[in-house]
Amino acid sequence: MWTTALCVVLTSLTTHLTHAQVCGDVPIVWRNNNQTCPPRAICADVFNTIRDWYNGTTCPEKRTLHNCFCGSGMCPVNDESHQMYASQFHRIYTCEPVCRLPWCANVRSTGDRTVAVVTEQSSPTFSRNTYQRVDCRCPRHHRPSVGNGILHHAVKSSGNGLQPPQAELSDTACV
Repeated sequence: MWTTALCVVLTSLTTHLTHAQVCGDVPIVWRNNNQTCPPRAICADVFNTIRDWYNGTTCPEKRTLHNCFCGSGMCPVNDESHQMYASQFHRIYTCEPVCRLPWCANVRSTGDRTVAVVTEQSSPTFSRNTYQRVDCRCPRHHRPSVGNGILHHAVKSSGNGLQPPQAELSDTACV
């Protein structure tokens, strides 16, 4: 009986310590060798999810992936004026305030404007690395999606495919 009670306590303690190491804020992951972000790049991705341990326990988890540095330093992941929703659980951040990005309906129809986010592969402006660029914003970027949560985007290889954005940043004052 004593052995069984000890095993239950040790198992419970081990489970608690294991969860404490990976629940909550997961250590920040840095990508792209800490380079400076190109214009309109997504400087960070933040995922807020519920981790299910499949043993009856769950815990909240926040995972932050920093993609590049802004000109003024780190990506402003604590500033809501730089935040857009990619899905219910995924938020993206830009160095520029979101209100300076044009609305997708206002972007000129030159080039392919069926998507708001374009993946630049082997970009010469980013040391031949890959990054995601926000060309415009949609209403769905300002509230979490409760549907399938998929943010559609295109892929552009250096020298081929989609053209760079033609629209200038909006001159409207940010709030």
